[in-house]
Formats: sequence, structure tokens, C-alpha cells
Amino acid sequence: MLETRPEGTGTAFLLQTPEGEEYGILLPEGSRLSSALEDFDPEAFRRGQGQEAAISAESLSPVEDLSFSGGEALPSYAAEWVEVTGYRQEEPLILEDGSQVFLWQYAGARAYTLPEGQELLWAHDPGSPDQSWTAGTESFASLPSPVQARILEYYRAQSPLYEEQADLSDPALRSEMEAAFPGRSLLFFPEHLEIAFPAGSLPSQEHSYLLGPDWDEELSALLQPWALPYPPENS
Repeated sequence: MLETRPEGTGTAFLLQTPEGEEYGILLPEGSRLSSALEDFDPEAFRRGQGQEAAISAESLSPVEDLSFSGGEALPSYAAEWVEVTGYRQEEPLILEDGSQVFLWQYAGARAYTLPEGQELLWAHDPGSPDQSWTAGTESFASLPSPVQARILEYYRAQSPLYEEQADLSDPALRSEMEAAFPGRSLLFFPEHLEIAFPAGSLPSQEHSYLLGPDWDEELSALLQPWALPYPPENS
């Protein structure tokens, strides 16, 4: 989502899809606006004071074309429900090599992108022991309360295992990944590909390392169409 502004008694959004197409989205007054982000302010967002954001819109119906700051009238739709799934920080981060990246904040995750929008890195918050379940076996909740407390105390005392921003500008790490690329450790998901580097395969990393790039035209072009179990819509 590139722009937000009031529209009558509702709110209009200029939406750009992953394929680069632009549409207008109208959220009428009284329609649902939600987000799992902790610091989300729905009233500020409706007033057009929100940052560039990622949204999901449901129950769409065509409405009269809307115009935004670019002046061009765009095909537009009214939504009964808009969910804000992430937002971009206004100021870019400056890496050690002087390049700029923007930080996108999601619920339980962060993404780093170039100014043009290309994603460089996704980082997901780790799940704590009390958030893990295995079907058909005893779980964390089955342990005695004192044991649970000691496990959680140990978990919360741990520091991050890697520095996200350092990884973005580390050419040595990229070289290690290219040399250790695990062709048999690819996991295909409908929205992204996961590449797993086992512990010990990257000399600079003490623990295992996981990458999760989203499907896009550039990534899809690296594989033959028959090799994509979940072909992206734009492939």
C-alpha cells in the first residue's frame, strides 16, 4: 500500500500488488480495519497518517475509479474488511557499506528491502518452548510447573544467535553460502522457498542457518516450470 487518504466518510488506499499493478481500495465507514501489529493505530490509519504498509483486503466489490496524488484514475474496489499485516519504517537503515535498506515490521517477523522494493532478508522471531506442540506426544504443558519455569528462564536469558543487519552486508557470508549451497535442503512452500544450511556448513555461523525468500519472477526463473510444486501466479 503506497498511499492513504480520507474519501468521504471512509478511507481510500492506493494499493500496489507484488506484480506492480495499482488499484484503489475504499474502506467505507463502519467497515472492519484490523491488525495484529502491537503499535497499530486504526484511527490514525483511517485519517491517512499511516506509513507505507502491507494490507490484505476481503469481500471486494467494484466502485467508481479513485484518483490519488499521481492524478490518474485507477480501477477501484470497496472492501468490507482490511487487515494491515505490516508497515515500513519511514527512515532507511544505513549498512556498513553505505547502502540503504528499509525495515518492514510484521507480527513476529521483519523484512529488509532495497529502496526499489526487492527483499534481501526475512527474520522471524523464534518461538518460545511454551509455543511448541507435537501431535500425539507429551508437550511442554505436560511437564511439572517448576520444570516449565526453569526452561522458560533459560530461554529468556539467551541472546540473539546472529546479527541481522550484519548479515545483510557480509560478502564473506554470501561466499560461504554459495560454496555450501545444499541442493538437497530445499523446502517448497506456496508463498516462499526455504534453504537450510546445517550447523557447521557455514564457517562463520555457529548454528544452523535458514533463508526464506518469497517467490518472485527472479527466483522462479532459476527453476524449470516443472520443478515448481507451487507455481507463483506471475510465473
